[in-house]
Amino acid sequence: MTRRSDNAATLSSAEPAAPAAKPIPELSGGWPLLGHLPEFQRDPVAMLSRCWREHGELARFRLGPRECVLFTGLEAHDSYFRAPEDQLDAKAVYQFTVPIFGRGVAYDVAPEIMAEQLGFLYPALREAAMRRFARIMFEEASQFAHDLGEAGDIDLPAAMNELTVNIASRCLLGQEVRDQVDSGFAEAYHDLQEGINALGFFLPRLPIPAHRRRDRARGRIAEILGAIMAGRRRSGAAPDDFLQTLLQARY
Repeated sequence: MTRRSDNAATLSSAEPAAPAAKPIPELSGGWPLLGHLPEFQRDPVAMLSRCWREHGELARFRLGPRECVLFTGLEAHDSYFRAPEDQLDAKAVYQFTVPIFGRGVAYDVAPEIMAEQLGFLYPALREAAMRRFARIMFEEASQFAHDLGEAGDIDLPAAMNELTVNIASRCLLGQEVRDQVDSGFAEAYHDLQEGINALGFFLPRLPIPAHRRRDRARGRIAEILGAIMAGRRRSGAAPDDFLQTLLQARY
């Protein structure tokens, strides 16, 4: 290591300071105290589209007391995803997921532990698993279409949600979970999903009806998965799925 000379230090200190960053423009139409929360609750996509039309790739808005920034475009995305934890803290933002995922996993742990937990899933994402998932998707979609019959009306979003749960439960959690989809798993999963809402973004533990349903649903799903895991441990069964991969994972 070389020591900097006094001249070098003088030259360094005489260098012009970096220009001050420009303030990020704020979306118009915010309410006192609430900010843009009412508009976001009505239609978040429409609000974010308006934000982009007004200010382009970088703009800010307020959801209640929380200041949010919208990044759009290649340069903004690159800056966002490359930012270190001391600049952009994902853990602080995603605390609303903790009641859904549970304590001690994902955004409830330090980033290095979360990275290790995500690493547990990599073996279940190898090519052979992906090929098996494609076959399962085809089988489930074919059976679903067959059960619809020749004619009639369906609620398309509800039907697609049902098909998605059927596929995801069988691919990721195993045949045992898929077999129980019709006995409450799909409904519990839907209630768990409904627990993600704008109010929960700020107060995820607030005892509103949606959060109470979320917590009951999580308990139901934990019962289903717990019984399956206990059965596998008793029998020694080890099917090739995500659930088994997690059962066998070690820190």
